[in-house]
Amino acid sequence: MRVALGVDHRGFGIKAELLRMLEARGHSVLDLGTHSPDAVDYPD
Repeated sequence: MRVALGVDHRGFGIKAELLRMLEARGHSVLDLGTHSPDAVDYPD
């Protein structure tokens, strides 16, 4: 199965866990970011 994951900075930690879990089960994962825990909120 192919899975695409994309999160903001608040979901960065869980995304990393999901990536490891899915890849360990043989799934192809496309990581759409964010790629760091730095804040990425759009300015108001």
